[in-house]
Amino acid sequence: LFFHLLAIIIVIVHILPTSSFFLPCNIHTSKSYTSTNNVNLNAKAEKDLACATLQVTGVDTYFRARCRTEAKTFRGLNGNLLQDEEGRTAKILVEGPRSSITAFVRWVTRGEGLGGIYAGADDVSVAWADFEGVWDDFYVGGE
Repeated sequence: LFFHLLAIIIVIVHILPTSSFFLPCNIHTSKSYTSTNNVNLNAKAEKDLACATLQVTGVDTYFRARCRTEAKTFRGLNGNLLQDEEGRTAKILVEGPRSSITAFVRWVTRGEGLGGIYAGADDVSVAWADFEGVWDDFYVGGE
């Protein structure tokens, strides 16, 4: 029984993560895709790119680390987070797909829910702007 369980674990660890099921939905490539009606799907995606500046107050000590993980890893966003010395207020600049930014703003406002480390901000204000493509990663502080 032990060896059967070990074989199953090896299969799960080595084979399943390479399948497309485990890849994030928002992977962006430089390839150009065309639909059956000859509409360039990358052109539509470029129109949906945006930039937003978030002014956040009432965040906790885990906010910086969780914010970077949420923005870059889970949402595929680039930008920068600047937090005051006390760690209670932050300014976040993010760019990427508008839908991902909207979901990120929702996460900043609500937090991670029950059992999550980050409880959510007291106040969030958002200013939208046109996409500029300034950032190549998501940075925390003056990285």
